[in-house]
Amino acid sequence: MDSQQRNYPKGGYGAYTEDSYNNRLQTDAQSSSYFQSSSSNVPSKMSEYDSTKKPLVSGTDSKGFQYRSPEIGRVIPQGEIINRIVPYWELFISNAGLFGYHIVSSAAKNIGTDDALSILFFKGCNSEHAQSNLDVCATSILSWSLVGGSLLYLAFVSILAFLLFIECKRQGYPATFTALWNSPLFLVCYFFKENSRIDLLTIPNKFIGFKKWTRLHLHRLGLAIYSFITTGIIIYYLNTNLTVDQDDLKIQKQYKAGDTFYKIYNPFFLPYYAAMYFYVKTILSSVIEIKNFSDFENAELVGINYASLKIH
Repeated sequence: MDSQQRNYPKGGYGAYTEDSYNNRLQTDAQSSSYFQSSSSNVPSKMSEYDSTKKPLVSGTDSKGFQYRSPEIGRVIPQGEIINRIVPYWELFISNAGLFGYHIVSSAAKNIGTDDALSILFFKGCNSEHAQSNLDVCATSILSWSLVGGSLLYLAFVSILAFLLFIECKRQGYPATFTALWNSPLFLVCYFFKENSRIDLLTIPNKFIGFKKWTRLHLHRLGLAIYSFITTGIIIYYLNTNLTVDQDDLKIQKQYKAGDTFYKIYNPFFLPYYAAMYFYVKTILSSVIEIKNFSDFENAELVGINYASLKIH
C-alpha cells in the first residue's frame, strides 16, 4: 500500500490523504467531547427502562447528529458493477435492440421492396416512397434515433473514455480502471482486484488536477440528451397515427369499439410505453447522478440521536 501511495504525485494523493487524516482526527475529537458532555448529565443509577434509551448512533456534534464522510476515492464493489448492467440493458438491448428491430423490420416489410432498408434509412422522407398506412418519414427518423442514436452515443462515450485514460496517465495515476468504468466496457472492471477498483473521478479535482472537462459529466449529459430526444420522437411518431403497427391498431379499435380508453391499455402500444419509460427513467437518474457527484464533497447526514427528536 505504501509503495502505491509513493507513485502518486506529491501534493495530489498525499494532500488528499493528509487532509482526510486531519478531518478524521477532528471528527474523533468532536465525538469524544460530545460523549463526555453527555455522560456527565446521565444519572449514575438508571432503571432498566431508562437503560434501553441508548443512542442509536454515535454523535459528532452537540445535538447528536452523525455525518458520514464523503465517499472520496472509494472502492467500487463487484455488486455495483453487476447492477450497472440494468440501465444499459434497458436502453441498448430492450429499446435500441428489440424495439428498434421491431420498428425497422416491420417498416421494411410494409415497404415491401428489395431495397426497403435503404429506402427507410436514406430515402424515407422522399415523397415517392409515401405509404397510405405508414408514415415512412417519421418511421425513418425514429429508426435513426433508436439504432443510430445509440451507436453514436456508444462511440461518443468510448472516445471520452480514451481521452480520460490519457488524462489519468498524464497526471501519473493508474488509468485503466477509471477509463473502463466510464466506458461501455465497464463489465471488464468486475475482474479487477479490490485495491484497483477506484474511480479517480470520485476524488476532488483539487487533489489530482485533472482537466476541467473531466468534471462536466459529459457521458451522463450525452445519455440524458439522447434519451430526451428519442422520447420526443416516439411521442411524435405515435401522434402521426401511421405507425408500423397501424393495421393491428385498427383491428384492435374495431374489437374494442365503444371503449374510450382502449388506447391506454392497447397491447400494441406496450413497446412504445416501455421505451418511453426507460428513456424517462434514464433522464431522471442521469440528472440525479450529476447532482450527487457535483455535491459529493459534503458530508451526508446518516443518523440522529434519539434525544434530539424529543419535542419537550
